[in-house]
Amino acid sequence: MSCIVIAFPPEDFPIPAGGRVVAFGHSDKNILGVVGTCTPEGDESQPIKGLLRSFVLEDDANGRPSYRWQIAFELDPSSAYELKVVGYSESCCSVAAESVKIGTVPKPSAKTHLPAAPTVCYPAPGDHTEEICGDGLAAWGEVFGADLDLGNTYLLDSAKKHYGPQPGGCTAGGVWSVQFPPIPGPPDVFKLHVQDTSGKSTEVAGLIKSSSC
Repeated sequence: MSCIVIAFPPEDFPIPAGGRVVAFGHSDKNILGVVGTCTPEGDESQPIKGLLRSFVLEDDANGRPSYRWQIAFELDPSSAYELKVVGYSESCCSVAAESVKIGTVPKPSAKTHLPAAPTVCYPAPGDHTEEICGDGLAAWGEVFGADLDLGNTYLLDSAKKHYGPQPGGCTAGGVWSVQFPPIPGPPDVFKLHVQDTSGKSTEVAGLIKSSSC
C-alpha cells in the first residue's frame, strides 16, 4: 500500500499574515508525482492548487528511498482550509492522499507585547521526537520584527555535533518552518537552536530520540 505523509504544516497551523504556506513531506518511491490543494472551509467548489517547488528522491535513515516534496500556497489569512496532498502512480492513478486542517491567524490585542527572540511552537522541551530518526524533524514557530528571517538554526546532539536543516525552509508573515534530514545513530537527547537574522535566539532542550536507526 502506498503512503504519503505531510510533515508540515501540523493540524490547526495558523496561516501567516502574509498568506504564504509551504507544505512539505515525503511519499513512497512508487508515487511519481504529487498535487496539493487547499480547499476553503464551506466552499468546496473553489480549491486552490499549490505550486510544486521540489520533488526529490532521497534515502531515509534506514536506507529506504522515498520522495521528499515541497508545495507552496498563497492563501487568505482570514479563512480556514483543508490542505490535501494526493500522490499519483506512473499510470496517473491516485494511489495515496493525506490532509490536514489549517486555520486562521489569531489577532493580537493592542496591548500585546511581542517577545524579542523567535519562538518555537513545535517541538516543545522534553518531547519524544521519533521523527528525528524516521522522517526528519519538522519544526516551526514565529519571528518578530520587520523584515526578519530565520538565521543560524540547527539541532545539537549530546556530543555537541551540529545538524543543519534541509534547504527550502520558509519564513512568511512572521512564521518560520524548517525540515531537518533524518539523523541516524543510537538513542540520544537533542537541543534545537533557532536564531533570527538580527542575532536573537531561542533554544529548546531535552528533545528525546529513544530508538536507534
